[in-house]
Amino acid sequence: MNRPFGPALMSCIKQNEKYHFEGLSRDHSETNHHHILEFQALARDVSIPWHQIYYAVYITEKLGKGNIPLLRWFIIHILYQSGSGHLRSDLSDFQVALEKWLFLEREYFPGSDREFEENSSKICEIKKHLLEEFLEVVTANTSLFGREDSLTPFIYFPKRAIIYMRKYFKMEKHLLKSFNILSPINKDYENPELPEKIEDIIGELNKSRSFSLSDKTAETTKKLLLNRLVILSGGPGTGKTTTVTALLRILKILEERYGLSSLKRIKLAAPTGRAANRMIESIRSEMKEHPLKGIDDLLPEKAHTLHKLLGINPVRKDVLYNRDRPIPAELVILDEASMVDARMMSLLLDALSPEATLLLVGDKDQLPSVDAGAVFGDIVTGAESENHKLAGSIVFLKKSWRSTTAILNIASAVIQGAGIEALKLLKGDSQKVVYDQLPRPEKLIKAIIEKYGIENIAGEGRRFFSLKDPDSMDKEKIEKIFSVYEKFALLIPTRRGEYGVERINHRINQIVSGREQVLYHGQPIMIGINDYNLSLFNGDRGVILNFGGEYYAVFREGPEKFRFIPAGKLNSFETAYAQTIHKSQGSEFREVMVLIPEGSERLLTREIIYTGITRAKEKLTLLSTDQVFLNAVSREVIRHSGIREFMRGEYDL
Repeated sequence: MNRPFGPALMSCIKQNEKYHFEGLSRDHSETNHHHILEFQALARDVSIPWHQIYYAVYITEKLGKGNIPLLRWFIIHILYQSGSGHLRSDLSDFQVALEKWLFLEREYFPGSDREFEENSSKICEIKKHLLEEFLEVVTANTSLFGREDSLTPFIYFPKRAIIYMRKYFKMEKHLLKSFNILSPINKDYENPELPEKIEDIIGELNKSRSFSLSDKTAETTKKLLLNRLVILSGGPGTGKTTTVTALLRILKILEERYGLSSLKRIKLAAPTGRAANRMIESIRSEMKEHPLKGIDDLLPEKAHTLHKLLGINPVRKDVLYNRDRPIPAELVILDEASMVDARMMSLLLDALSPEATLLLVGDKDQLPSVDAGAVFGDIVTGAESENHKLAGSIVFLKKSWRSTTAILNIASAVIQGAGIEALKLLKGDSQKVVYDQLPRPEKLIKAIIEKYGIENIAGEGRRFFSLKDPDSMDKEKIEKIFSVYEKFALLIPTRRGEYGVERINHRINQIVSGREQVLYHGQPIMIGINDYNLSLFNGDRGVILNFGGEYYAVFREGPEKFRFIPAGKLNSFETAYAQTIHKSQGSEFREVMVLIPEGSERLLTREIIYTGITRAKEKLTLLSTDQVFLNAVSREVIRHSGIREFMRGEYDL
């Protein structure tokens, strides 16, 4: 049986993004051609991407049976679920899932009110028939929805009422097999002197500190030396960085003094460049505050992005490090692991050598990855149960060491879904927290400009113009400009709308530059797509600086270390006075302002609010209304996969 899709189809999709399907319906009736065009138009009205529309038409024309128009919409639903981060579609949750995407929004509908009403009625009719007939659609199309051992594009498990896209089923199964291999205890390494030596070293480290390292440090170190997989899970301020820095030192002392550590070559990594920079900066800050001579110089000096650690080449579409050529390290430490999707986690597990250990560090309550799979959250949830497959590999950090408990208490209430309690805390008398209504856009923009001190940055620019190249610039002045955007952040959950990221950034741009200027001195920017040639990745933040009339994009590479790239070489970037909460992951700021405008709550969850709140280290301002905030906190992120079921032992591979 021929597969209904392949390289030729994907190439066609890329070359014909707005293809109108005349070719597909050439051999069909005029009525069918009309149905296809109507489907195309309605699907675009509900913001379905062109490549998904094309795929649904193509595959149903080739293999579909029975009610083809309804089958197209069901295929779109499966594709939407995958695009929304799910590894599978749970049919028991079909109605709830359908409500999240199959509707029209008047604000973004291009037609008249009458056309909007007509199309809304059509959408309601489609939804009604889907809810009534989706099981008949599935069972009638065995050439599309087959068993695991078939060649169908989708795999259907009727007893469990779930459907996988085949590629995601294979990915999940491979991922779970990899975790199974790493399950405790997989190392033939045990030394009777080890526990005593670790305690002695921790006692030595504590002598130079104002507070003692927790028992979790010793527990994590022992697990690292005994297991191939260790997971360190904790919320903000629970000491993840302190623990990682301490265990790096302990491992190095065990190696240098006693020859007891087998983890000699160590690689540090994070999902994004910004998170990698923050990881190494936090470790260096900890070492600077509590130095350990003769040891700190031996620790890793750089953290890599996960893409760079794996050696991913998008041009050749290959990965440098894999099962046949593993990463040259005995220990890989991955920070912000909650941001890593199933595909990237699978590639990382494949690239570990048989002797290597992986330490995953993250916060299970943060937003999961943008792409399919909430791997970290799924493997950590429920791990305190003895029946959990990885219970022996996971260390939980629960005590917070931050002094700003008001912010952490709000975050804790939010992630538990206690909206009323969170509101009480927001409205309390803490000077670290401000809660208010959203002001009019004009007033908000003025407040943001004052908060950033943007006019002062523009004034500083005159000192730059006489410099012919960046190397002649005093790094302290660049540090001063960067510190403005690293101390304060404006976070918004949505890109569109009156209070969306795009509109806010556009208005500030107009005021600051004085005209529709693409580049100007002191302009904060964010990279939009990965650029492997320049080693810039989606979400990386920089600042535009003017040297002798030439614009450069400047990116931080570490404490007082910067990278200068001529602005003309950038492929994709946007102004970033405001950023989405998703893009802020992996960052921390002294002060954060979070906007939750009306109309956005349908897309919001408690995890988004929690992530925005926990970016703030010292002060939080949250602007919203009580009802919008409560609606957002009442919802939680649900990512459908088989990972939690597998970890609980509910099924085996």
